Amino acid sequence: MLRYFRVALFSDEMLIRKPEASVFQRALAQLGVHAAEAIHVGDTDGTDVAGARAAGMGAIHLHPPVRMEDVPDLVARAAAQDPA
Repeated sequence: MLRYFRVALFSDEMLIRKPEASVFQRALAQLGVHAAEAIHVGDTDGTDVAGARAAGMGAIHLHPPVRMEDVPDLVARAAAQDPA
């Protein structure tokens, strides 16, 4: 599956764990993308959503339990953000 991604970062190799914003910032830098242009998709509110927001990114929380074979189409609920 990794062949479909230009960048793949792993916290055990980076020695940095989510929700630390630098995890997300490093991915953005390697992709050459600004945080405001990116959305992180994750299944954990406390690490995925919080970390993406700390880095200035949007966040999509895939709420578990979800088995992909039970989902005919992707359904995502965007968390509301305060307008800046």
